[in-house]
Amino acid sequence: MPTHHKKHHRRTHSSSSSRRRHNRSFDTTARANLTFEQSESLNSLMTRFSDLKTREDRKFCTERCMLRYLRARDFDVDKAEKMLRGTLEWRHEYQPHKIKPHDLEMEASSGKIYVRGKDKMGRPLLFLIPRNENSKDYDKNVRLLVYTLERAIQEMDDGVEQLVLMMDFKGWGRHNSVPISVAPQGIHILSNH
Repeated sequence: MPTHHKKHHRRTHSSSSSRRRHNRSFDTTARANLTFEQSESLNSLMTRFSDLKTREDRKFCTERCMLRYLRARDFDVDKAEKMLRGTLEWRHEYQPHKIKPHDLEMEASSGKIYVRGKDKMGRPLLFLIPRNENSKDYDKNVRLLVYTLERAIQEMDDGVEQLVLMMDFKGWGRHNSVPISVAPQGIHILSNH
């Protein structure tokens, strides 16, 4: 098969894979290793979010997404619901789906944060390299973090619910670190959304 056909085939596969990921219907891959009780918890959480109003909320709240929130709260449906509703509220305010890559070109150009490859379990690898800090626009730095996380989530194959965060602190110091007031925002996003 000529090279250009292979590329087209990959694009087609990626496109259909993307549609599959955002389908909220029964996902056998997401449920494959769940106990009966865990599966019931997932059903319960899905029922609680069955009335989502916006397209962005419906696109975000896949079975895989809900399963991530359930796992983060040891399958406590009430706690997972609270956490996910908090994320949806944050997403309404922050609007990560509206972040445009061209607005972040300068921040991204240094390679301080990027997604590249997957581990043996198929989890996307998210690299943070603080020594490559090249900007004092900390709002854009946080937006770059959010944009990159969104891309990492989109890279996840069916059945993958996690990513791997790799931080390289070599060469990091006061001269290239973000202010202490900015760090909690990034940590909050990484751990809650």
